[in-house]
Amino acid sequence: MTIGLRLNSESHTPITVQITDRIATLIRTGKLRPGQLLPSVRQGAEDWSVNFSTVSRAYKDLQAEGLIELNKSRRMQVAKVAPMTPDDRAVLLRPAILGLKARARELGLTDAQFQAEVIATLGLKVAGS
Repeated sequence: MTIGLRLNSESHTPITVQITDRIATLIRTGKLRPGQLLPSVRQGAEDWSVNFSTVSRAYKDLQAEGLIELNKSRRMQVAKVAPMTPDDRAVLLRPAILGLKARARELGLTDAQFQAEVIATLGLKVAGS
């Protein structure tokens, strides 16, 4: 079983957290289904070019969240979890949005300038305009 994860070694977010977040998102959005096997710790480490202890820690975190479980064959598999609601997805998106907002402030943009840039970049129309 291979799971293509894009990890960013330049990010301020630790690799363990990146692995945990990306797998959690795949599970919550239904891209990984209940019962589906995850790569072994060693295979994940090889696939994602990280230390096996990093993958092991991420799996332990996912297991603590109830997203994955150890099956009878001692392999990690996706646990049965409730499907995500739109509100759940919005909650998962908030850290990324807040990260962008923090970066905009580092660059000297005001909140209004940041909002205008997001609207322009996404091609959104503002109500009343």
